[in-house]
Amino acid sequence: MAEKNRELSAKALYLSGRNKLIEEVISALSKLPEVSNSKEINQYIKNLKGYLKTDTEWEEFIAHFEQVNPAFIRTLKQRHPKLTSNDIRFLCYMFMNLDVKEISTIFSITAEATRKRKQRISKKMEVEVENLHSYILTLT
Repeated sequence: MAEKNRELSAKALYLSGRNKLIEEVISALSKLPEVSNSKEINQYIKNLKGYLKTDTEWEEFIAHFEQVNPAFIRTLKQRHPKLTSNDIRFLCYMFMNLDVKEISTIFSITAEATRKRKQRISKKMEVEVENLHSYILTLT
């Protein structure tokens, strides 16, 4: 099981790095004056942004995650039915011991937004934010 969790972490970090690279390319292209005049290049940028929002990889990830940690998501949903799919996704990454910076890259948000999301989720779950990670580890 530890090996499978390492594979999941590697996949998550790969997605994180890929998203960061795509964001950097979009940012660099958007700064070029000739880009704003080109409909074709703007279409490419739009397509790149679409890759940041794809749910296909998340569905594959969650299927693999459930194989490795079958009780976690089921228990999480049973105990906390108010959680959204994005909340559950966030908690899966926390469960895998990814840090705030890694999670923020995966979600394409700032580290501060990631901290606020963690606070919001812990409030929704009625768990102190400092104890959230320890709590989710008990859900297996």
